[in-house]
Amino acid sequence: MKLRYPAPKSFMNRQEAIQSQIDDIMDIFDFQAVLKVLDGYKSMDRGYPKDWMDNGEFQEYLVRQEARECMKKAAKYGSAGISYFNAVLVEGEDDDGPWVGMDLYFGERTYQEGISYEK
Repeated sequence: MKLRYPAPKSFMNRQEAIQSQIDDIMDIFDFQAVLKVLDGYKSMDRGYPKDWMDNGEFQEYLVRQEARECMKKAAKYGSAGISYFNAVLVEGEDDDGPWVGMDLYFGERTYQEGISYEK
């Protein structure tokens, strides 16, 4: 179940609402947990984004930049995936009017193409 915040007295337009969602996620997302997972990947035989590193260590500001970029793309296209980040823009309308939400996920993802079948 998604929590939805009521619009403030001075109503936001769609772009402002999306930006507010992105800013909120950037404030509450646990980037330290992301860094711990990435550090674990270094000791395993797994691919990891080396462009998030500086002097052999993952840097939170680089991880944050990638997360924000992923959400910006999701705002434009509805969903986006960059490296281990996935973002989805969710929109709807109810009695209070239109609303928008943004979800950000971190983790490995799989791609599954659709397959045809007979009716």
